[in-house]
Formats: sequence, structure tokens, C-alpha cells
Amino acid sequence: MAKPRNPGLKSAPRRAGRGGARSPARPGAVRAAAGRGRAGRRAAARPARAAPRRPAGATDPDGFLVARIRGEDAVREAPHPLAEGASDTGGRVPEGVGRALAAEERLGELPWGYGDDAFVALPRDPRSLFLYWDHAEETLRRGFEGLDGARAHLWLFRRRGPGWERARVVELALESRGYYLHDLEPGALYRAEIHLVDRAGREKLLGHPSSEAALPPAGPSPVVDDRFLRIPWEQRLGPLLGTGHPGPDLSDGAREALAGLRRGSASSPGRGWASGGGRGP
Repeated sequence: MAKPRNPGLKSAPRRAGRGGARSPARPGAVRAAAGRGRAGRRAAARPARAAPRRPAGATDPDGFLVARIRGEDAVREAPHPLAEGASDTGGRVPEGVGRALAAEERLGELPWGYGDDAFVALPRDPRSLFLYWDHAEETLRRGFEGLDGARAHLWLFRRRGPGWERARVVELALESRGYYLHDLEPGALYRAEIHLVDRAGREKLLGHPSSEAALPPAGPSPVVDDRFLRIPWEQRLGPLLGTGHPGPDLSDGAREALAGLRRGSASSPGRGWASGGGRGP
């Protein structure tokens, strides 16, 4: 009588032996085939993990770097949003703001620049300086007029005596609108200029020089504004403070008691509330 087959196991294919006869499948091969079948079914049932996607209309965090390197035109002409705009909110009113209030104010967006020909120097630390500029379109047009392939150069000047000496020249991109300068002299006074230099070596000053900026000293300041005065306990404060400051209204007995406390703490530096060791009487 033949044994019933196990319904949980699949029989592995039998290899043909000599003479065309098939040899019986080994039990180990049957178990391996069943394991592979279950693993395949689990992999097929598991949902595929989708790649993270940026929400529709969301800005790219690299837009700031693109603006500093390629300019604002590259940001506006990008195939996906790089700058904050109306598409970021999808026309929704921000949370906590009524629709009527948002419609009345019509705040709009902050401008990319004001075009007021600002050129400002700000100290960052004793050895670093930050410069930012915002040139008007007319200023840029007059600056590049008559120059062939001009490039922008930053000239840094340091105050020496009554005049200024040029300390550094750096090529930069005007579209960045800002630049950090490092390894400067602590405590020195600086200002900067932007010059346009073309292929023939001709140069022209763009706009006006920056504001002056003094870097702080590298060590502690020599200016000491605090003054200290030692006043005996028994002395009245009114004459020291001047008119309008009579001082605390203490009796002669209270002043004598305070003077006694001071004398006691001075005679016993290791004891008393005025000593520094944290020990009590």
C-alpha cells in the first residue's frame, strides 16, 4: 500500500539516471524547494518601498546656493520651484490667520533686492569681515558700459595713518550680494570697493565705497570703565552720594553693630559670613 503524500511539501523533480530511469528525490532537496517557495511568496506579498518624493510645489533647499552661484535668473527659470512663492502654500491661508485679514492686508512677497546701492561692511569677529551690496540696475549699466567682458573684483583697504592702503584683491560674483573675508588684522579699520576689470585691463569703480568697519581687538579690551571704592561700615553714604541721595536711614547703634561685624570678620578670615571658604561661624 502506497504512503500518502505530504500536502505541505512539493516533490522536487527527479533526475534521470542511466537508461532513462528517474532517481527518487532526496528529502533535503524537497525541504529546500519548499523553503524557496515560501520565501518567494513572502517577497511577492511585501509592498515595494516607494522613494521619498518632494510635495508638489515645495521649494528645493538648494535654491539659495543656486542663487549665489548662478544668479536669480537661474532660480526663476529652474524646472522646479527654487524660491519661495505663492505655490508654496497652494493658495491656502496660513494657520492662525483669518481669510478676511489675509485678503485685506495684501502683504505680497519681500523683494529680492531694493536697488538702493547699499554697500555695507560689518565686523564678524576679530579676524573676519562681512560685506553685502545691493546695486541698482542703472548703476550696473553704467559700470559695465564700455568694458569688454568685465569681471568684478573686491578691493579691501586698511587704514594706515592718515590714508588707506590696499590689503587684498578678490574676484567675486556680483550675484552673490555678499562675501566673507578672513585672516584680517584684529583692531584694524577696513573699507572695500568693487571694481570692474575687463579683458584689456581697464577697470572702473562700481557704485561707491563701502562703509568703514573696525574689527574688535583679539584680546580683552584695555578700557576699564568700572571704579571701586572701599567704604567703612560706620561712614554715612549721604555725603558720598551727593545731593538727593541721603542714603539708608540707619541709627548710630545699627552702624556700630555693622562696624563690629566687619571688624570681627577681618580679625577671623576663616570664620564669619564675609569669608570666602563657605564655612559658617
